[in-house]
Amino acid sequence: MVHSFHLRHSKYYFLTLCISSFVGHAKEWWDYRQSRVEKGRKSPIQNWSELRACMRRTFIPPSFDFDREIEKKKIDIARRREEKLTILLREMRELEEKERIRIQRREQKEREKFKQELREEEEQLRKEKEEKERKEFEERVRQEKEFKKKGGRD
Repeated sequence: MVHSFHLRHSKYYFLTLCISSFVGHAKEWWDYRQSRVEKGRKSPIQNWSELRACMRRTFIPPSFDFDREIEKKKIDIARRREEKLTILLREMRELEEKERIRIQRREQKEREKFKQELREEEEQLRKEKEEKERKEFEERVRQEKEFKKKGGRD
């Protein structure tokens, strides 16, 4: 029983299990390779890393690593562009906020100036009204004096 446990969990067992799951083109490739092993033209595969290396040599083109490097570079370039865009967007938002604040301050100054002009105009109108009332009062006083001088007749 112990012997069968070790046999079932050995590296060779997992290799055999993996190979037995091949179908279609992979199965045809494996059968062809095994026929070449039997004829002595190929060495047998003993473990998983040998199978993986053999399959890489057979199915993955040599330019694959180069292509992966190109893809990594493209991804890196895209990531850097995205970072630059993020920075530009942040700077743009900061500039927009500064401009918004500048406009608010300018509008506040304009409102304050307008309020000050209104106060000055109201003050001017108040003074003019007081001056007019003072002149009217003086005129009434002068007329009363003249009336009294004439003896109060009319």
